Amino acid sequence: MELGKDVLKMFSFCERCGFCRATCPIQTPLEWLDSASPRGRVLLIVGLLRKELEPSEQVLLRLAECTLCGHCYVTCPQGIKLNEVVPKARALVREAGVSLEPYERVVETIAEYGNPYGVDRELRHSWTEYYDVEPEGRGEVALWLGCTTAFRRPDTAYAAYRILGEVAGSVAIVEEEECCGAPYYLIGEMGKLREQLERAIEAVEKTGAREVVSTCPACVRSFREYSREVGVEVPFEVYHFAEYLAARGALEKLGAEVEPLRVTYHDPCELGRAMGVFDQPRKVIESVRGAELVEMQANREHSNCCGGGGMYFALEFENSIAIAEKRLREVPSGVEVVVSACPSCEVTLSVAAREGGVDVEVIDLAELLLRGVEK
Repeated sequence: MELGKDVLKMFSFCERCGFCRATCPIQTPLEWLDSASPRGRVLLIVGLLRKELEPSEQVLLRLAECTLCGHCYVTCPQGIKLNEVVPKARALVREAGVSLEPYERVVETIAEYGNPYGVDRELRHSWTEYYDVEPEGRGEVALWLGCTTAFRRPDTAYAAYRILGEVAGSVAIVEEEECCGAPYYLIGEMGKLREQLERAIEAVEKTGAREVVSTCPACVRSFREYSREVGVEVPFEVYHFAEYLAARGALEKLGAEVEPLRVTYHDPCELGRAMGVFDQPRKVIESVRGAELVEMQANREHSNCCGGGGMYFALEFENSIAIAEKRLREVPSGVEVVVSACPSCEVTLSVAAREGGVDVEVIDLAELLLRGVEK
């Protein structure tokens, strides 16, 4: 969707419509502030495009208070994909010389450390030492961890590596992996996105892999979608972990089985609504004998956000966790494990469960599979 004519064309309808507000995850923590609603953001963007509104920190803050979950698109009669429009609008404001301190901190941290968390580069593959494995640096299939998996979900990193090894045989890790550039896209820093993507592609090419698999939807989108936004060609195929397993028909071969366990699946916004991947993760869960999948009432394209997307976690931590706590209240009775397929979702939901005293475990698809395989 274009930032200019498409949004302007729909402006008159947005003035009269407010269907989207009920689906916006930040409306509750921000007490239904209209300028921070999807409709309000469209009006702000139109003001910028018509030169009726000057770029300012306050305008950028309202644009930044969006998790880019895309839930408003599901209910929008005009089909406005704000999850595609808002990053472009953020870029427009940044090009005018306006920024926010958390955004600048992200830019500086990635430049210095190669990741948005400020963790030493040398620690990206520390999970291999913890689990005492020695992955190869070259192979037909490469595992791209992503920063959140590498530094916040090491159990997922190991599980994905083990399961891919069962399916593909030899699996390489990307020894020189850095941030894929997705945070730059989210804050509207398109020039740096291109540079970061080019470095990421160069690092993958050193593995010789023709297929790249990641447990992170944001990384997958960075290679598959954001690359087109900045004119970068990706010379290999990129899959989400669930997509790869389903495409290879590998689930029956794994023969995973666990003790009777009630689980629910949280659809990540980027994997689900943004990429249309709904069935494959469920097939992964259903392949594990003993695991009973109990759906949340809000699922698939109507799944509610975890609060961790769109760089909102870095901007408003407490509000982000409040959104995650609200999502956990939708977990069906008797469910012991919440399974997802996005490390950012897993981080926010895990923190919310701990902070809110919710007695559920939050794990990745790969972790569930590994438990079944090891048993």
